[in-house]
Amino acid sequence: MARVLVTHPSPVVREAHRTLLQACGWSVTEATSRRDALNRLAGPASRQFGDLVLVDLSHWTVPGTALIRSLRRQLASTLPVLALLPLQDDNDLALEAASRAGANLVLSGHAGPQTLASAVSLLTGQHLPGLARLAADVHGDTLDLNDVWHQQQLLLGLPDHAAATVVATRHVFELLLSRRHDLRAAEAALALSQLAGGPVPLRRWSLAHDPECPPLRLAAPRALPLPPTLAAMLVLDAGGQVYGLPLDGPVGPSCWWGDGAPTPAHVSDASLAVPLVRLLGPTGFRRLLATDRATVVLSHCSDPAGTEVAVRVDELQGLQHVVVQPYSATLRLASGCVGMGLCSDGQQVLVLDPATLWRHVAASRQPGAATPR
Repeated sequence: MARVLVTHPSPVVREAHRTLLQACGWSVTEATSRRDALNRLAGPASRQFGDLVLVDLSHWTVPGTALIRSLRRQLASTLPVLALLPLQDDNDLALEAASRAGANLVLSGHAGPQTLASAVSLLTGQHLPGLARLAADVHGDTLDLNDVWHQQQLLLGLPDHAAATVVATRHVFELLLSRRHDLRAAEAALALSQLAGGPVPLRRWSLAHDPECPPLRLAAPRALPLPPTLAAMLVLDAGGQVYGLPLDGPVGPSCWWGDGAPTPAHVSDASLAVPLVRLLGPTGFRRLLATDRATVVLSHCSDPAGTEVAVRVDELQGLQHVVVQPYSATLRLASGCVGMGLCSDGQQVLVLDPATLWRHVAASRQPGAATPR
């Protein structure tokens, strides 16, 4: 049975939500204030209080959004958060504040009981008998799954989200995929399972597999899978994700060093190296643990000027032969990688596209340039 933590200072508001949710079959716990909610969700016993946090922002917008922000940044809570806007017609500021704080789904204050119950069902991944009975009694009140999908896309497009928000958003994408029935849902699920966990690749994935995107709704012949290949690679760790960087290609690593080793004499601008996690996104909570202890310099064989760019990573694991299963064009776009690799020791790696990486590093080093998303 899913557990919902309902947070609002008014006992009348809390009781209205508790009555609805308990009628559908969920277990409900109430929190009367921001401090009360944080105390319940802090520590090892937090899971007994909820699988979902419901924050009603009516007459409580500023403390409510502050609670969501504290959940994500102070407690690093990855629980899905559902926020209900006040009843006023003009709620743009409240909507933006709740999204920036890290709410996974924001519903209008005028949303009916079926929409609210459906949202709880989606975010907890549980469909209960009471929900079907409620649907039979309510007409014209439904949850738009495309709107939920697009809210996750917008959430990942906002800057500086805590890692816990990204993990929660990924969970919501997984639940939404389970309800997809288009021809590309299986490919989208495979791409999601192989992505690094940061906001940048997850953002790319969501845009490539948008359920309203026309190519996703048109029937297309299934392409034959590409055969695996064997390639020599530099294997490295960045933000908790292991990557392989191919050595054979027009763009490749010309030198690398780490753990305080001296900079090679011919490298003049290693200080301008761009952290790889800034380009591809970190995995989960490793964002704060990334140490950038090693540097990899890339060169382009067709560049007459001999230009080089450098990226910073956490650890160099050495040169290995890797069996690569190439991605389709869609998966390459979604992940920024050319395929999934398997090392001789059984370790899985994401195989970077050196040419794309070169372009991203060069673009990020331009004055005032934003990180490619």
